[in-house]
Amino acid sequence: MLVEVAIAEFGSIDVLFNNAGISGVVTLHEIDPDVWDVLMSYDVMCIFLHSK
Repeated sequence: MLVEVAIAEFGSIDVLFNNAGISGVVTLHEIDPDVWDVLMSYDVMCIFLHSK
């Protein structure tokens, strides 16, 4: 519904700004690889689904 409202108001959507994801509380060199995998999977999937 949001897309339809934006198109009705502005005529088209020219830009998509994806800013979704989660982050850890440790520095990159301290992060556990399993936690890294979860963070990356979540962040990449969020961008994919929002773009779709």
